[in-house]
Amino acid sequence: MTTLRICLVITLLAAVLARARDAAAIGEQNGRIKGTITEPQSGIGLPGVTVTARSPSLIGGARTVGTNDEGRYEMANLPPGLYTVEISYAGAKPMMRQVVVRQGETAPLNLTSTPEETGVETITVSEPRPIAKPDSAEVGTALTADTMSRIPTDRTYQGVAQFVPGVSGGGDGNPNIRGGLELHNRYLVDGLDITDPVTGTFSANITFDALGSVQVLTGGMEAQYNSLGGVINVITNGGSDEFHANASLYVNHQKLTANDPFGPNLYDARQPFNDIKLGPNASYQANVNVGGPIIAKRLWYNLSYELDYTSGSTLPGPPLGTPPYNIQHPPRTFLGHLGRVKLTWAPASNHRISLSTSADPAHIDNVAGGEKNSRLGIAENRQNQGGFFSILSWDWFLTPNLETNLQAGFQVNTIEGGPQGRLGSIDFVGCDKFNKDLNCTYHPDQPQHTNLVDNTVWYQGDFYDKDARYTVQVDPSVTMRGRAAGFHDLKAGIQSRFNYRTEHFETPGGSTYTDNTDAGIPLEGGLCDPKSADGLGCFRRTDVPSYDVHQRGYSVGFYVQDRYWTPLSWLTVVPGIRFDYGHTSDRNGNTVSSLFGIGPRLGLVADISRDGRNVFSVSFGRANEVLSLLPVAYFDGAETAVTTTKEWVAKDHDFTKLITQTGGSGGVLIDKNLTTPHSDEVILNARRQVFTSTLLGATYTWKRLSNYWDQIEINQIWDPSGSRVIDYVDPNKVGQAVFLYSTPSGNHRTYQGVDLYVEGRPTRNWDFTGSYTLSWTYGPGTTEFQQISAFSQFANPRTSRYFDGFTIEDVRHNLKGFAAYRVGPVNIAAAFNYQTGVPRTKRFYSAQDGDYTRYRSPLGTEPGAGNDPKQISEFRLPDFLTTDLRISVNVLPASLGQRLTLIADIFNVFNNRAATALTTADLQDRFGQVASRQGPLSVQLAINYIY
Repeated sequence: MTTLRICLVITLLAAVLARARDAAAIGEQNGRIKGTITEPQSGIGLPGVTVTARSPSLIGGARTVGTNDEGRYEMANLPPGLYTVEISYAGAKPMMRQVVVRQGETAPLNLTSTPEETGVETITVSEPRPIAKPDSAEVGTALTADTMSRIPTDRTYQGVAQFVPGVSGGGDGNPNIRGGLELHNRYLVDGLDITDPVTGTFSANITFDALGSVQVLTGGMEAQYNSLGGVINVITNGGSDEFHANASLYVNHQKLTANDPFGPNLYDARQPFNDIKLGPNASYQANVNVGGPIIAKRLWYNLSYELDYTSGSTLPGPPLGTPPYNIQHPPRTFLGHLGRVKLTWAPASNHRISLSTSADPAHIDNVAGGEKNSRLGIAENRQNQGGFFSILSWDWFLTPNLETNLQAGFQVNTIEGGPQGRLGSIDFVGCDKFNKDLNCTYHPDQPQHTNLVDNTVWYQGDFYDKDARYTVQVDPSVTMRGRAAGFHDLKAGIQSRFNYRTEHFETPGGSTYTDNTDAGIPLEGGLCDPKSADGLGCFRRTDVPSYDVHQRGYSVGFYVQDRYWTPLSWLTVVPGIRFDYGHTSDRNGNTVSSLFGIGPRLGLVADISRDGRNVFSVSFGRANEVLSLLPVAYFDGAETAVTTTKEWVAKDHDFTKLITQTGGSGGVLIDKNLTTPHSDEVILNARRQVFTSTLLGATYTWKRLSNYWDQIEINQIWDPSGSRVIDYVDPNKVGQAVFLYSTPSGNHRTYQGVDLYVEGRPTRNWDFTGSYTLSWTYGPGTTEFQQISAFSQFANPRTSRYFDGFTIEDVRHNLKGFAAYRVGPVNIAAAFNYQTGVPRTKRFYSAQDGDYTRYRSPLGTEPGAGNDPKQISEFRLPDFLTTDLRISVNVLPASLGQRLTLIADIFNVFNNRAATALTTADLQDRFGQVASRQGPLSVQLAINYIY
């Protein structure tokens, strides 16, 4: 207990000294091997047995421990990889076993040994991976580099996460995990939290061939993690005592893609006689990775570089003259560079230090992607993005039962978005069919126009915005193992973070125009010319001034977790708790939020059959989000810039009628009685190892997310239909919308789901996983500050009753998985993903907003004609199925010790083109039409050389 007191003192001192976005997670980077050595006849544990582990992943040489009086041993802080374990006892033959250690998991290795003289014969038995995890209540899995290299993927760490039960969505790279918003996950790389401090999404791309393993935690998390959604924890390769090189080239030329046109309706299929010229859909990727020793067993390095280029096109719409126009939109192109260096140093056997640095500069042209082909190239947007981050980690193994870890990191990330003509070059295809001066020549100060008749966008891209985000992280922790009413593995630590953000915002021309005509004129003919005498098409103008702001925030979290308390030989109790405090301030240094949260965690894990093969666990956990820069970013921008919308008055020949004014002093308020956003979950999990390294499991999850941020309009008084504002609460703020930034109790959602899954690697030739999830995600909490949806229940109290139902992330049925089999030099693999369509809600025109922003039926429905509730029906996207194949062949002999692999990937083998987006606005002749479809069948060819 003396050692325990020392650990707690060290941790508390660190808490006092550490000051700094959300104290979220440091990320488990290592795994462990533990077990018991027993005498076969009596089952009594053997003390004094020597256990030695060796691995190419383990710097500093082999690790050796001895069994205690009960025959128990444990080796912690082992980097992920394949380990050879030698068990030796004086007078007995040594035994050898192989196990795979995965990050955040325990590889159980229990053996029987007879201490008798039998020579020095060595027996080797392969034990590829741990399966049932008899001492963990966490739900999720880890995918190793070997597995990821064998199956068809999009070659991103976000993409491979889609194979894990409970994970869905992710069309933009940010998955939904067990009902959480895509803003609620945590992304960790080598221990650094790279989650965007403003949006809560991922903020960096990583070289795929540099990934050592990707751990996806979906629930039951220990107290060191603090996420309302899930955790994606990435560990990169760190070199070895041998020089290794890996180079590859992946090519998906547009001629290898079945890019046939499809009709605009759900029931339309391929149009074989439509000879319209289609835009390119192609991708190219080049990779180089090298690693090896600088000093054998002491200092390793690993370097990687990846070049990515993709081009994707939106199919043209109906014929010219009907919205949208029948012109091939410029392709969305992405060009990115990914670079990374990692050094691993073992100055002594009890010290391990690693330094990892990554950079990912990139730009994207034509970001809007056409939006149903509603823009010419001149009205498109470009995004410049990227940055770098570094993480330093130091492990100090004081004794076999006491170790410390210190992680310190820094990240800077910039995003610059705005009109294509301002930031890049414009594709002028089709511009000559309209006003050439405005559509074929870019005018920097020309305002943007939107025609409400067909939702086409003209003349200018969107707002220009440039912001930079900075993160500093310091996370000390200490781990201690010992006995007191059972075996304990106690980890305690501090997670401190400081965030700073700067933003510059501009509106080209200072205004945007929303145009409409009683005659319903589509395209450019229905746009407003304020200088004309009749003002045809002139409807509303919104003036948005420029501004510069900055915000900052810090948080401190303290956690204690007993990860392996075994009061009984068959029962593991996993108690933990964390305390978090976060603070944000605006450009003037004024406090915007000051939040505190307590997050208890408790897991019970029962080894039913006492052999680690039949395990049942139950867990409860609360997570708190004490800091996000999203509210203060919205607050600063709104308070700094007064946005005014005015309507055209014919007799004045000008926009003189005030519709609404937002922002400015008194236009935004902060709730003084905030409740910390949080999630509560209960998870029941049963898992059984059916044969060697093959697991069957079932999981039930109940999860509720509550009190996350949104803005509540508190000044406007609406008519009974919710169409127009007829009065204002404050007579001094007539015409002004006033928003209260709060964490309302009404902003919540509930997830319930059942997962049935199988995971296995019974031999080194086989690797497979599969799952079926039945789930429900429901409630009124649809978004945070319009990040997910442009519509909020708090904008109009007359329509808030419709914001209750199944959310847009509700995937009712999801069946997915992969299987890979290796025969000599040939590897064959398949991956599939089937899911039922997610809900959509029909939108109607709002005279107040001048846009289709009103619901008339609950979430996930459309009301039919008239006001008959009996006509309300479900409104969902169609189901979709994607099946991908991979075949790879090593053309070099195995004896050479090198590999030259030819790879062919076939994506969407059956060329399913189900709709992935629909027109939900009540537009004439367009409601329910397809806005986008699944990517077509495509073939990717690659060559990979490994030395």
